[in-house]
Amino acid sequence: MKFINRAVLQHVQNRLECGQVVLLLGARRVGKTELLRRVEQEFEGKTLFINSETVNAQLLFEPRTAEHYRKTFSSFDLVLIDEVQELPNAAKNLKLLVDEVPSVRVLASGSAPIGVREIGEPLVGRSKVLYMYPLAYGEIAAHENPLQIQANLEERLIYGSYPRVWQLSHYTDKAEYLDNLVSSLLLKDVLSIGGVRHSSKLIDLLRLIAFQVGQEVSLPELSRQIGIDKNTTERYLDLLQKVFVIIKRQGFSRNLRKEIAKSSRWYFLDNGIMNTIVQNFRPLSVREDVGRLWENYCVAERLKFHAYSRRMFVNSYFWRTYDQQEIDIVEEEGIATGGLAAFECKWSPTAKHSTPKAWKEAYPNVPLQVIHRENYSEFFSLPDT
Repeated sequence: MKFINRAVLQHVQNRLECGQVVLLLGARRVGKTELLRRVEQEFEGKTLFINSETVNAQLLFEPRTAEHYRKTFSSFDLVLIDEVQELPNAAKNLKLLVDEVPSVRVLASGSAPIGVREIGEPLVGRSKVLYMYPLAYGEIAAHENPLQIQANLEERLIYGSYPRVWQLSHYTDKAEYLDNLVSSLLLKDVLSIGGVRHSSKLIDLLRLIAFQVGQEVSLPELSRQIGIDKNTTERYLDLLQKVFVIIKRQGFSRNLRKEIAKSSRWYFLDNGIMNTIVQNFRPLSVREDVGRLWENYCVAERLKFHAYSRRMFVNSYFWRTYDQQEIDIVEEEGIATGGLAAFECKWSPTAKHSTPKAWKEAYPNVPLQVIHRENYSEFFSLPDT
């Protein structure tokens, strides 16, 4: 299988320090295991790779005594732990490891922050968290020439950007892979970690969200349609965020009277997952939801762009007023000047657009930029790509 240069690799390597845990979080099959193997291969020192889903891995962390940990791990310079959420008491084990063997570096991957939710307390000051996503535009651009990139754009809107999907040649193989990914892997985390008993309700919820991408979503309405109470619906949405299936966006407001701030919109982290949920892999030429596909793609790619560019203090929103003026993406810099940026997602470069009057009046120094299929590279390209 062809190795893909991942943008997060150097960030991970730069943060490996003695007595520290680097947590690499992301959905299953985005390439975390391969990246850990790459770090291991390039690391100058003695390493130990642990697959947390094996019985032997469980035994390595028992008994939980300082003496046992020193005897087990002190001869290694780097310990790599794959799918760390599968370990019982994962956070406490990691804390004991770095406390008792301060000379070791630890890199741990996880497919759900839920499984390591207690890490925030035991590992305060001892951990650094990085995120890994399906292939970003900038990562793909490093392996395709400009003509291929443009020619394959429609394919990414339909089948998404998971590494294995990108490498498969035939559309039927891509669709089958995605179907297996959704049914046997992504939902597995929600069902096992979140205590969800009926996967059908999750699929129903995701299907409703898929048909409402780019629109405000009503929790009571979602609850009514899938037949569960509002609190359970809210919990399911939270779980689906935490296992990197969907993205939540709040309305942007600086307390102006006409701005809507309390509603939410939901997007998928990958277009292929969204199309799998609705079982629609038809080409764009016969689809009526091209605008929705493009907006979802733009939101997800901007998230990857900020994460891999290390722009950690950018908050993303949508913007709408009560009289239906709206903007797809508003970004607010969380440090320094607190600057704003506004983007409208239009598939066609010739589509009509204009800056909403209320936006121009409230934020006259923030122009509206349009992301379309002929200029999108300037908004998604990563540094040095």
